[in-house]
Amino acid sequence: MPTVTLTGIAQTTDAFLDQGTPAGNFGATTDFYVGESNAAANIFRTVMRFDLSSIPVGSTIETATLSIYVASDISSNARTLRVYRCLRAWTEAGVTWNTYDGSNAWGTTGADNTTTDRDLTDIGSSSFTATETANTEKQFTLTAASIQSMLTGGGFTNNGFVLKMDTETNDAYSFYSSEYAVDVTKIPKLVITYALAGALFFSQI
Repeated sequence: MPTVTLTGIAQTTDAFLDQGTPAGNFGATTDFYVGESNAAANIFRTVMRFDLSSIPVGSTIETATLSIYVASDISSNARTLRVYRCLRAWTEAGVTWNTYDGSNAWGTTGADNTTTDRDLTDIGSSSFTATETANTEKQFTLTAASIQSMLTGGGFTNNGFVLKMDTETNDAYSFYSSEYAVDVTKIPKLVITYALAGALFFSQI
């Protein structure tokens, strides 16, 4: 069964949204943040998108796993980080807490409107302790059918994901972004296995 690993700046765009700097764009930073910092009452969320065009049209998604690496822990609570499909065509160079492309506003700031900005239900999640170790990989098993619909002809535009903590109080973490060049093994990646259209698989008994 074919497997594709999507990673690097050619296949990944990401940016974090900073409530404390609502007009600031953070699409070129080497890390991104999710949660709410202990140091200040300030919420962070992140948008991330992978180029799915290398998956042949008509393929069936079997599994999809998102991996990100913890850069630092600024948390004092155990939380769950959830991944939602994004509904807006955000741009890496323009997205902010207030707008998804530098000029057009989110339905609710921080990509938080579950009708116009992101799905109501997450498509994957991962548990975090209050003391995560730096350089730890965190994996999210994403719902295959949700990724399927994001392929060409699937009926759901691939606007990527919104990453958000389930409770945003004293629970922030930073992660290495796609721009992190020091160790590219720690940048975000999406690993997808799929079945080609019309392919037949036989098992030997």
